[in-house]
Amino acid sequence: MFNIFKRNQSPRFGYKVCNVERTKKYGVVAASFKELLKKASSKFQIKDCKCYLASDGSLVDDDEYFKTLPAQTTFVIASKNEVVKTEFEILYEAIREKNSNLLKVGEIVRKFILTNKDTLLESLNALERRENQKTELSLRRDHEEWFSGQESRYSTKEEVMAKRAQDRVRGYFYKTKEDITKSPIYRENISARMKLDEILGVFQYFLIGCDHFSCLFDRKYPRKHKSVEEDAPDGGIPKKRMRLIRNLFEEEEFFKELCVSLCNSRGDFRCQGLWNEKICKYPDHIINPYSSRENFILFQVWNLDHQIEISRTVIPSLLRTVALLMEQQTNLQCQVHGVRATDIDAIAYFLELFTTDNLKLVHIVCHDKGSHNLESRGRILCSKCREQRALDGIMTQINKTT
Repeated sequence: MFNIFKRNQSPRFGYKVCNVERTKKYGVVAASFKELLKKASSKFQIKDCKCYLASDGSLVDDDEYFKTLPAQTTFVIASKNEVVKTEFEILYEAIREKNSNLLKVGEIVRKFILTNKDTLLESLNALERRENQKTELSLRRDHEEWFSGQESRYSTKEEVMAKRAQDRVRGYFYKTKEDITKSPIYRENISARMKLDEILGVFQYFLIGCDHFSCLFDRKYPRKHKSVEEDAPDGGIPKKRMRLIRNLFEEEEFFKELCVSLCNSRGDFRCQGLWNEKICKYPDHIINPYSSRENFILFQVWNLDHQIEISRTVIPSLLRTVALLMEQQTNLQCQVHGVRATDIDAIAYFLELFTTDNLKLVHIVCHDKGSHNLESRGRILCSKCREQRALDGIMTQINKTT
C-alpha cells in the first residue's frame, strides 16, 4: 500500500530560492507552488512572502504557472514592500558603480590599439564576418552554444525568443490579476468582483487570440512594427478551442495591427526611447539577441516599458470605472452619446496593459522608473459606442467556438 501511495504523489523537483540582495541562496524540493512558498517563507523568516523569477522579475503566484517552469529555476523571495531587481539589473548596476576602476584598463587598451591598429582591425573584421554568419543561423544543431541552458523542445532561435515575449506578456497579466484581486472593491463588492472577473476573462481570451504576443521578438514574423527599419495553453481552456480563437483573431484587422515584430528580419532591435519621447536619442542602443548567447542574455535587461503605467494609472483607472458603474447602474450616462452607460471599455484597457499601443521596447538606460504623467483612456460605454459593438461581436464569435 505504501508504494502505491508514493507512486500517486505529484513529482517533486529541486528549485533555488534567494533573498532580494542575493546574499543568501538555498536549494529546496517541492511538488507544488504552495509547498515551495511554505519552505521559502521558513528559510527567510518572511511571513506572506512574494515569489519572483530571478531571471526577469516576473511574479509567480499560482500553481498553474509554477508547473510550467523547469527544475532548478531560481526564485527571489521578498516581503510585500521589497523592490525586486533581476539578476541582470543587479549586475549592470554593479558594473556602473565600479566604472572608475576601469579607467586605467581603458588607457592601456587605447595604447594597445594605437600600436597594433592594422592587425587589430583585420582581426576584428574577420571576427565580425564570423559573427554575422552565426546571426543568420536559426537551428539548434547549427549554433549549439546559443541554446546553452534552453529546454530541448526548442529547435530554433525564433521559438526561444517567442517564448520570452510570451513570458513577459503573461507577467503583465499575472500582475494585473494580482492588483485587481487584492483591491478592496474586488474583495468587498460581489457585483464588482463579477464584473472584474468578466474583464479578466476577456483579457485572457484576447491574449490567447494573439498567442500572448509571441510575435514581438520573432524576427521571422511577417508583420513588423512601424518603428522597425528593415534591411534590404492557458487558463484551463482546451487546446482545440484555443486554436479556433487564434484563427478568429488572425482574421480580425484590428488584431493584425497589434500582432507585430519589434525587430527586423535579421533580429536587430532598436531602442524606442523614453516613454515621453518619439525616438531614442542614443544611436548605439541597438542589439541583436540572435547573434550570440551573450547578446541573448543582455537582451533580458531591455524592458517593455508602459507609457501609461500599469500599477500607478491603468489598473487604478479600471477599478475606479468599475466602482462608478456599480454605484450608479441606473443613471450613469455615456459621455459620448448621452444615454445610459452599460459596460466598461475592456478593449481600451487591454491595449494599455498588453500591446504596443502603450508598450515601448527600451534599453535599460531609457527605462524611466519615475512617475509618467499620462492618463488612462479607459471609460464607460453605452450600447451605441463602437467599442462596445466590437467587443460584443468578438465575444459572440468566441462563444460560438465552444
